Amino acid sequence: MLVTFNKQSSLFEQAVAAHTQGRPQEADRLYRQLLQENPNHPDVLHMFGLMQSQMGNLAAGMQMIERSIALLPNPSAMSNLAEFKRIAGR
Repeated sequence: MLVTFNKQSSLFEQAVAAHTQGRPQEADRLYRQLLQENPNHPDVLHMFGLMQSQMGNLAAGMQMIERSIALLPNPSAMSNLAEFKRIAGR
């Protein structure tokens, strides 16, 4: 179990690095891989939703962030969701 956690943690770090360094295709692939292994990972849902929203896919991004918040309320995710709702005019 610890090996899986470490593997997921490393993949998550790689996904976030790709996302923040402007490599969206790599980040997308890694976030999807992580969600395939654990579809209810709140941090992955938040960050993948953030990336989707930043790339113009607001509806899908907000849905992922909402799922993240439902699983684990997080002030950062709530703030991002509020901003994307503002942008979407909701």
